[in-house]
Amino acid sequence: MQLTRKFLASKGLEANVIDEIIEAYTGDVIFIKDVLDEAKKYEADAKKYETANAELKELKDYDKLKKEFEDYKLEVKTKAERSAKEKSFKELLTDLGIPDKHLDRIVKYSDVDGIRLDSAGKITDSSELIKIVKEEWDALRTIMGIMRTNK
Repeated sequence: MQLTRKFLASKGLEANVIDEIIEAYTGDVIFIKDVLDEAKKYEADAKKYETANAELKELKDYDKLKKEFEDYKLEVKTKAERSAKEKSFKELLTDLGIPDKHLDRIVKYSDVDGIRLDSAGKITDSSELIKIVKEEWDALRTIMGIMRTNK
C-alpha cells in the first residue's frame, strides 16, 4: 500500500493534515535513502579494504619467498666458496706430499673458512698456511710414529 494524498483523503483527513503527513513521510524517505547510500559507500569501502588486504597478503608472501630465495642463494654461494677452498687446500696439501688418504681428515679439522682465495681460485698468503700445515703435520707424523712403535 502506498501513502498517497488520495489514500489519506479517503480516510477523511483534512488537506493541511495530509500535507504534514506527506512532508514527514517524505523526510523519512529521504533520510532512509541517505542511510542506504551511506551503507552502499561503506560496502564499497569494505570491498576495497578486502582487496587491499589480499594485496598486502600477497606482498608479505612475496617478501617471504624473496627472503627464502636470497637465503638459498647465499647458502649455495657459501657452499660453492667452501668447496673451492677445500679443493685449493687439498691441492696445497698434495703439493706438500701429504697422502691422499689423509686429505679429507685434515680438511675436516682445519679452519677452511679462514682461507682466502684470489680471483683465480688460488690460496692467498699460502706461505703462512704452508708453515702451519707443516708444523701440525709433522706433529701428527711424530704422534703416529710413536703409536706405531708402541703397538
